Amino acid sequence: MILLKPDDDLYPDAWRKLESGRPEFCWFQGHPMTPSPRVGIVGARAAPPRVRRNVLIYARQCVEAGETVVSGGAVGV
Repeated sequence: MILLKPDDDLYPDAWRKLESGRPEFCWFQGHPMTPSPRVGIVGARAAPPRVRRNVLIYARQCVEAGETVVSGGAVGV
């Protein structure tokens, strides 16, 4: 896992320009600036186990297909 803060070289430039405020820090697994298609995964914090398993399978399939999975990192989906 990689922790990035706004003063780090790898911190995405586009985030520095966000009008609504940039994230104070971000965690990445892998390289954060990989030039690949991205898919966002968003869901309920109280998702049932079956849904969480299905999301994990889907996320793995996305990564295996060369996509970058983006998530807010909250507990749940």
